[in-house]
Amino acid sequence: MTGSQSSMDSYLGRFENAITLLQNDPDYLPTRADIQKAALLTFVTQLRQSSNTVSLLASNLTTLRAKRNDMAFKQASNTPESSIEAIISNVLNYIGAENGQNHSVYKSIKSYLKKMRPKAKTTNEDGSKSPSRSEKTFTALEGYFEHIVHLVSNSAGLIYNPSNTVIQITKLTALAADFSQLNRDIATAERDETTARADRRALFNGDKGAKNLAKDIKMYLSSYSGGKLNPKYIQFATALA
Repeated sequence: MTGSQSSMDSYLGRFENAITLLQNDPDYLPTRADIQKAALLTFVTQLRQSSNTVSLLASNLTTLRAKRNDMAFKQASNTPESSIEAIISNVLNYIGAENGQNHSVYKSIKSYLKKMRPKAKTTNEDGSKSPSRSEKTFTALEGYFEHIVHLVSNSAGLIYNPSNTVIQITKLTALAADFSQLNRDIATAERDETTARADRRALFNGDKGAKNLAKDIKMYLSSYSGGKLNPKYIQFATALA
């Protein structure tokens, strides 16, 4: 059994059906606590809750990553100045106009702007390129942006008083803080999802997981008259298949 959401959901459905069959078997009366009828129903509920938790956390993480990608980089769907990349480009143009392209701050920001968008690794259906989603990319962007805000806020003699409110220092500072918080939120969401996946994996594949419980149940059913050819064993095994 693989660890994908779809494969585990599929196995869960089959396991649940097989356990339902046992509930109607008057001869199924094991002494072992964890394979008794009531315990198995409780276990199925645990499996379902664990699988749902992973699904919800994975969906939340996908949403956060999409939000961050839009916040970070120019996209075809973005409105003007809605991404950090676009905003930094406007900051660069303002500084170049007011202070000249030979100014050290202009050169520094220009170099950051070139570095922040990594070489695209995938091509979209419309032929456009998507920037890398690796954590290194966004950690670096956070650092670049924070340093740019520091430069425009603290460079002596720099003319920086734009009329465009989007690139004013207060807005840049707030945006940098928001992006930093989003990175932290994603890191937390990744840890939560990883933990939930490990917990689910243990419930499915651990020593006392569904897969091994099913083997022990089949062993118990094979003790009926007819062994593995008795109808109740065959029904259970077929439900799991």
